Amino acid sequence: MCNILVYDTTFYIRNRIKELVAKMDCTTVEVTTTQQLLASLSAPETVDLIIMDIMIPGEDGFALVKSISDMLHGIPIVILTSENKRASFVKGIQMGAADYILKPFEDDFLSSRIKEHVTKSKNRMTETREADKNIDLHQYLTRELIVAKKANYQVSLLFSIFHKNTKETSSSNEREYQRISEYLLPRLEDATFEQDLFVAYGSQSFIGVLPMCSEENRSLVDEKFIRVFSNLKLTNKALANYRLYNVFVTFPFDGETKDEIFSKLLTKTKYFMDNEKIEIVDI
Repeated sequence: MCNILVYDTTFYIRNRIKELVAKMDCTTVEVTTTQQLLASLSAPETVDLIIMDIMIPGEDGFALVKSISDMLHGIPIVILTSENKRASFVKGIQMGAADYILKPFEDDFLSSRIKEHVTKSKNRMTETREADKNIDLHQYLTRELIVAKKANYQVSLLFSIFHKNTKETSSSNEREYQRISEYLLPRLEDATFEQDLFVAYGSQSFIGVLPMCSEENRSLVDEKFIRVFSNLKLTNKALANYRLYNVFVTFPFDGETKDEIFSKLLTKTKYFMDNEKIEIVDI
């Protein structure tokens, strides 16, 4: 199941795409103005693919593509247009489009491109999450603990969980969590310092390694993350029912080796979740 956002002023084009993707077990959201497009993207985790023309009356379609690409991480944009110029093709890709397809189009060709982009997007997100979880995090933590021991400073680990009150565990919820995780990751990461590592860890959680963050400074980090999350909720309706929870441990007080401190973080997180009656898909 996938959701495709279609921005085109021509009913015939929108209807053809709608009929095509219906055969792929996908749904479409049709918009005819930039205002409608941006309103539909207020909950980006509900969108798997954007198909749009660049020939927009009174607007710079390329600038709009770049704006959406900069705003949304990981959602492919397919330009579908009659603008048949090599320079336009090059510019569209440079602005962040994943593909540039000409009108008129063959149904089979467009269907195959849609399937490919949706599949690649989901696979890339999964691969990135697993790479972050299994390689970068542990390597970075090991290195930072070695340096911290020599330089005699503290290192804190942060476990962040986003959660809403629901007992449902359907595939649609798991997909929602995945999209929200992808949306939150770069925005919460912006709240960390340059030397920090902040990665996705599971479907509803993140882990941060914060060098030189002492026990005393943990409350400041917690407040900053909660403030950022609260501001995001004001502009993203999909976050309305969610809360963000943060759990910390600090080297050397909670452990002196990578395995000790990482184990303490997971144990403390699970204890916190049990007390708060929080259930998430995975950790």
